[in-house]
Amino acid sequence: ADVIDNHLAWPVKPAHEAKLRLNYDYLLGQADAVFSNCQPVHDAMLEFANAVHIVPNGAEMFPPEHSFPKPEHYKRMKGPVVGYVGNLRDRVRFDLIAAMAEQNPDWNIVLIGSAHGNQTALTLRRYPNVNLAGVVPYEEALNHIASFDVAIIPHEVGKLTESMNPLKLYVYSAVGVPVVSTPVPNMDDLKDTIYVAETDESFIPMVRQAMADRASGKTKRVPAAAMREFSWEKRVEDIFAVLEAASRG
Repeated sequence: ADVIDNHLAWPVKPAHEAKLRLNYDYLLGQADAVFSNCQPVHDAMLEFANAVHIVPNGAEMFPPEHSFPKPEHYKRMKGPVVGYVGNLRDRVRFDLIAAMAEQNPDWNIVLIGSAHGNQTALTLRRYPNVNLAGVVPYEEALNHIASFDVAIIPHEVGKLTESMNPLKLYVYSAVGVPVVSTPVPNMDDLKDTIYVAETDESFIPMVRQAMADRASGKTKRVPAAAMREFSWEKRVEDIFAVLEAASRG
C-alpha cells in the first residue's frame, strides 16, 4: 500500500472522515508493506499500520543530449516567464500570484493545470500577463517547464501541505529550472538547491533574485550527477528492498 497524501488532513465532513478511517484501517491492515512519501504521512498512518516506510517522490533522469523543444507561443513572449504546473486548488496562493502579476506587468505568468477545484484561479484572467493554459499532457508540460525562466511553488503553509511531498519540485529540478517556493515542509531532499521565501513579502523579490542569478550564471540547482540520489530509479530500488524483506518475513 502506498499512501501519497493523508486525506484525513483535508477539510472533510465527519461522516467522510469516518469512512476514510475505515478504509485506511482495512487497506493498511491487509498490506504486507506500507509506504508514504514524507514523515507527517508516515506518522499519521502509524495509527493504522505497524510499520510505514518513507520513500519520497523522485525525479526523472534525462540523458545529457535530451532537449526540450520550446512551444511556439513562448517564442512570441516578451519578458521573463514565471510558471507553475499543478492543479489550481486550495493549496495555491492565488493572492501571491495576483500580486506578482500586478507588480510586474512585464512578466509572463503561466499557470498549467485544472482550475476545476477552485474557481478563484479564473479571477486571474483579469491580468493580461497571466496565461491560464489548462491541462497539458506530461511530455508537453516538460517543454513548458523548460521554457520557464523561474518555476514557482506558491503553496499555502498549513495542515494540508504539511502532509504533502511536492512532486513538482522534483520535476522542476530535473528539467533544470530555478525554483522559488513558499516555506512548505517536506522538501528536505532539495531545499538547499531552491529559493525559499520565508515570508509573503519576500516571495516576489526572491523570484527576481532567481532571475538575476540565472542571468549571471549563479543559479541554484541540483548538480546533474547528484540527481541520481533523488531519481525514480533509486526510489524503486528502495521500494524493492522493502518488498524483498517483506517476502522473506
